Amino acid sequence: MWYIIGWIVWSILALLVLSFVFSCRVYAKSGKEFQWATGVQTFFFCIIAILFLIFEWNKLHILWVTPAAFFIAPLIVLGGTPFLPARVDFPRYTILFLTRIFLNVVLVGIKKPNLE
Repeated sequence: MWYIIGWIVWSILALLVLSFVFSCRVYAKSGKEFQWATGVQTFFFCIIAILFLIFEWNKLHILWVTPAAFFIAPLIVLGGTPFLPARVDFPRYTILFLTRIFLNVVLVGIKKPNLE
């Protein structure tokens, strides 16, 4: 029974990923300034869905991993973690670089907003 509930939770996450990808495309197509936090959240949700699909992890963990990623993404965009010194900001720049690559794939066929 928990196995089925786990797959239902994963399916909801997959729908959330598709919804966020569609939102990013609509937002970029309208020509508005792009919100980096939404891009990073979309990237995180996609990575979470893929990792939980590939590995045999208990899919019920999605219930705490996804909200954590949702709240961590704006911190990464706004300046990283406040309790680490600036020289330890390498993970932040790596995540933003990977998000830029991900958004270039997601926004194929649309005049891309400024992703700098």
